[in-house]
Amino acid sequence: MDSVSDALNQNRCSVCGIAFPDSDLVQYGDAKICASCKPAFFQRLKEGADLSIEMNYAGFWIRAGAAFVDGIIMWIFTMALFFAFGFDFFPKKQPAFFDPSRMVFTFVQYAFVITYYTFFIGKFGATPGKMVSGIKVINADGGKVSYLKAFGRYFAHMLSGIILGIGYLMVAFDDEKRALHDRICNTRVIIKKKV
Repeated sequence: MDSVSDALNQNRCSVCGIAFPDSDLVQYGDAKICASCKPAFFQRLKEGADLSIEMNYAGFWIRAGAAFVDGIIMWIFTMALFFAFGFDFFPKKQPAFFDPSRMVFTFVQYAFVITYYTFFIGKFGATPGKMVSGIKVINADGGKVSYLKAFGRYFAHMLSGIILGIGYLMVAFDDEKRALHDRICNTRVIIKKKV
Protein backbone atom coordinates (compact mmCIF):
# COMPACT_ATOMS: atom_id res chain seq x y z
CA MET A 1 0.00 0.00 0.00
CA ASP A 2 2.90 2.37 0.83
CA SER A 3 4.38 1.89 -2.65
CA VAL A 4 1.02 2.84 -4.20
CA SER A 5 0.75 6.03 -2.11
CA ASP A 6 4.42 6.86 -2.88
CA ALA A 7 3.71 6.47 -6.59
CA LEU A 8 0.76 8.87 -6.31
CA ASN A 9 2.69 11.44 -4.23
CA GLN A 10 5.53 12.16 -6.64
CA ASN A 11 7.34 15.40 -7.32
CA ARG A 12 10.16 16.36 -9.63
CA CYS A 13 13.65 17.16 -8.40
CA SER A 14 14.15 20.91 -8.85
CA VAL A 15 17.65 20.31 -10.22
CA CYS A 16 17.49 17.34 -12.61
CA GLY A 17 13.72 17.30 -13.20
CA ILE A 18 13.31 13.54 -12.63
CA ALA A 19 10.15 12.43 -10.78
CA PHE A 20 10.61 10.79 -7.35
CA PRO A 21 8.32 9.89 -4.45
CA ASP A 22 8.07 12.82 -2.02
CA SER A 23 9.76 10.74 0.68
CA ASP A 24 12.94 10.51 -1.50
CA LEU A 25 13.28 14.30 -1.93
CA VAL A 26 14.93 16.80 0.41
CA GLN A 27 13.07 20.10 0.82
CA TYR A 28 15.20 23.27 0.75
CA GLY A 29 13.10 26.43 0.59
CA ASP A 30 10.85 26.02 -2.45
CA ALA A 31 13.22 23.49 -4.02
CA LYS A 32 13.00 19.71 -3.77
CA ILE A 33 16.27 17.87 -4.37
CA CYS A 34 16.88 14.16 -5.08
CA ALA A 35 19.68 12.15 -3.46
CA SER A 36 21.96 12.23 -6.53
CA CYS A 37 21.70 16.02 -6.95
CA LYS A 38 21.97 16.76 -3.21
CA PRO A 39 25.81 16.75 -2.85
CA ALA A 40 26.37 19.15 -5.77
CA PHE A 41 23.45 21.37 -4.69
CA PHE A 42 24.70 21.78 -1.11
CA GLN A 43 28.32 22.20 -2.25
CA ARG A 44 27.18 25.08 -4.44
CA LEU A 45 25.21 26.43 -1.46
CA LYS A 46 28.42 26.38 0.67
CA GLU A 47 30.31 28.19 -2.10
CA GLY A 48 27.67 30.90 -2.21
CA ALA A 49 26.67 30.14 -5.81
CA ASP A 50 23.43 31.37 -7.32
CA LEU A 51 20.97 28.59 -6.54
CA SER A 52 18.02 29.92 -8.44
CA ILE A 53 16.57 26.69 -9.79
CA GLU A 54 14.49 28.23 -12.59
CA MET A 55 16.34 27.75 -15.83
CA ASN A 56 15.43 29.51 -19.05
CA TYR A 57 15.94 26.67 -21.53
CA ALA A 58 17.07 27.49 -25.06
CA GLY A 59 14.57 26.38 -27.69
CA PHE A 60 15.00 24.76 -31.08
CA TRP A 61 15.40 27.89 -33.24
CA ILE A 62 17.96 29.70 -31.09
CA ARG A 63 19.99 26.47 -30.92
CA ALA A 64 19.67 26.05 -34.70
CA GLY A 65 20.95 29.62 -35.15
CA ALA A 66 23.96 28.86 -32.92
CA ALA A 67 24.67 25.68 -34.92
CA PHE A 68 24.46 27.72 -38.15
CA VAL A 69 27.14 30.15 -36.89
CA ASP A 70 29.36 27.23 -35.82
CA GLY A 71 28.76 25.66 -39.23
CA ILE A 72 30.05 28.81 -40.96
CA ILE A 73 33.21 28.69 -38.82
CA MET A 74 33.68 25.00 -39.72
CA TRP A 75 33.15 25.79 -43.42
CA ILE A 76 35.76 28.59 -43.35
CA PHE A 77 38.27 26.25 -41.68
CA THR A 78 37.51 23.46 -44.16
CA MET A 79 37.97 25.79 -47.16
CA ALA A 80 41.28 27.08 -45.75
CA LEU A 81 42.40 23.50 -45.20
CA PHE A 82 41.20 22.50 -48.67
CA PHE A 83 43.36 25.20 -50.29
CA ALA A 84 46.30 24.49 -47.94
CA PHE A 85 46.32 20.89 -49.20
CA GLY A 86 46.24 22.15 -52.80
CA PHE A 87 43.04 20.35 -53.76
CA ASP A 88 41.11 21.39 -56.89
CA PHE A 89 37.38 22.03 -56.80
CA PHE A 90 37.09 20.38 -60.21
CA PRO A 91 39.85 17.75 -60.47
CA LYS A 92 40.65 16.56 -64.01
CA LYS A 93 40.71 12.93 -62.91
CA GLN A 94 39.08 10.98 -60.10
CA PRO A 95 41.39 10.89 -57.03
CA ALA A 96 42.56 7.48 -55.78
CA PHE A 97 40.36 5.88 -53.12
CA PHE A 98 43.26 5.64 -50.65
CA ASP A 99 44.83 9.01 -51.41
CA PRO A 100 47.11 9.73 -48.39
CA SER A 101 46.67 13.52 -48.64
CA ARG A 102 42.88 13.17 -48.53
CA MET A 103 43.14 10.85 -45.52
CA VAL A 104 45.32 13.40 -43.69
CA PHE A 105 42.90 16.16 -44.72
CA THR A 106 39.96 14.21 -43.26
CA PHE A 107 41.87 13.44 -40.05
CA VAL A 108 42.85 17.11 -39.53
CA GLN A 109 39.31 18.24 -40.28
CA TYR A 110 37.74 15.89 -37.71
CA ALA A 111 40.47 16.64 -35.15
CA PHE A 112 39.71 20.36 -35.49
CA VAL A 113 35.94 19.90 -35.11
CA ILE A 114 36.27 17.63 -32.05
CA THR A 115 38.83 19.98 -30.44
CA TYR A 116 36.66 23.01 -31.24
CA TYR A 117 33.58 21.63 -29.50
CA THR A 118 35.49 20.07 -26.59
CA PHE A 119 37.58 23.16 -25.85
CA PHE A 120 34.81 25.76 -26.09
CA ILE A 121 32.16 23.75 -24.21
CA GLY A 122 34.68 22.68 -21.55
CA LYS A 123 36.23 26.14 -21.10
CA PHE A 124 33.31 28.53 -21.63
CA GLY A 125 30.22 26.30 -21.68
CA ALA A 126 29.51 27.59 -25.18
CA THR A 127 30.92 27.42 -28.69
CA PRO A 128 31.33 30.76 -30.54
CA GLY A 129 27.92 30.17 -32.16
CA LYS A 130 26.31 29.68 -28.74
CA MET A 131 28.14 32.74 -27.38
CA VAL A 132 26.75 34.89 -30.21
CA SER A 133 23.26 33.48 -29.54
CA GLY A 134 23.55 34.07 -25.78
CA ILE A 135 23.15 30.41 -24.77
CA LYS A 136 25.35 27.98 -22.87
CA VAL A 137 25.61 24.29 -21.95
CA ILE A 138 25.44 23.33 -18.27
CA ASN A 139 25.06 20.19 -16.19
CA ALA A 140 21.64 19.30 -14.80
CA ASP A 141 22.61 20.85 -11.44
CA GLY A 142 23.59 24.12 -13.13
CA GLY A 143 27.32 23.41 -12.86
CA LYS A 144 30.02 23.73 -15.49
CA VAL A 145 30.51 20.93 -18.03
CA SER A 146 33.91 19.20 -17.77
CA TYR A 147 36.23 18.75 -20.76
CA LEU A 148 35.65 14.98 -20.60
CA LYS A 149 31.87 15.42 -20.72
CA ALA A 150 32.24 18.00 -23.52
CA PHE A 151 34.30 15.44 -25.47
CA GLY A 152 31.66 12.73 -24.95
CA ARG A 153 28.87 15.19 -25.77
CA TYR A 154 30.39 15.76 -29.21
CA PHE A 155 30.00 12.07 -30.06
CA ALA A 156 26.48 12.02 -28.57
CA HIS A 157 25.85 15.10 -30.76
CA MET A 158 26.85 13.03 -33.83
CA LEU A 159 24.33 10.38 -32.78
CA SER A 160 21.57 13.02 -32.75
CA GLY A 161 22.35 13.73 -36.41
CA ILE A 162 22.91 10.16 -37.58
CA ILE A 163 19.31 9.21 -36.79
CA LEU A 164 17.98 11.59 -39.46
CA GLY A 165 18.20 14.59 -37.13
CA ILE A 166 15.49 13.24 -34.84
CA GLY A 167 17.84 13.76 -31.88
CA TYR A 168 17.81 17.50 -32.61
CA LEU A 169 14.05 17.65 -33.18
CA MET A 170 13.51 16.29 -29.65
CA VAL A 171 14.27 19.85 -28.44
CA ALA A 172 10.92 21.03 -29.79
CA PHE A 173 8.97 18.43 -27.79
CA ASP A 174 10.95 18.02 -24.55
CA ASP A 175 9.77 19.90 -21.45
CA GLU A 176 13.38 20.99 -20.73
CA LYS A 177 14.16 21.45 -24.44
CA ARG A 178 16.78 18.69 -24.40
CA ALA A 179 18.14 17.09 -27.55
CA LEU A 180 19.14 13.43 -27.55
CA HIS A 181 22.76 14.35 -26.79
CA ASP A 182 21.58 16.43 -23.80
CA ARG A 183 19.67 13.42 -22.48
CA ILE A 184 22.66 11.09 -22.97
CA CYS A 185 25.09 13.46 -21.21
CA ASN A 186 22.58 14.90 -18.70
CA THR A 187 23.19 18.47 -19.88
CA ARG A 188 20.89 21.42 -20.45
CA VAL A 189 21.19 24.37 -22.83
CA ILE A 190 20.04 27.61 -21.24
CA ILE A 191 19.71 31.24 -22.22
CA LYS A 192 22.33 33.19 -20.27
CA LYS A 193 21.09 35.85 -17.86
CA LYS A 194 21.80 39.38 -18.94
CA VAL A 195 24.05 41.13 -16.41
